Amino acid sequence: MYKMEVERFIFDLLKNFNGTYKEFFAYTYKVFSKKIDSIDKKDSKDKYLKIKKSILNYIIVNKKVISKELSRKKI
Repeated sequence: MYKMEVERFIFDLLKNFNGTYKEFFAYTYKVFSKKIDSIDKKDSKDKYLKIKKSILNYIIVNKKVISKELSRKKI
């Protein structure tokens, strides 16, 4: 998954989320886990597992940016 797509997806999730960084990480994990569990085809599951890994990795690497965006929403 390309960085721009990952960023766009993360910020779309952030728009509808209120909580902490850890809660956001857990929320994102659950969103993808539900999607993956609902898929029957192995190829599609593998695709979404890769996307999930990329997104979660992005969240970890960009913790400061995401935390800042979450704290901005609380104000």
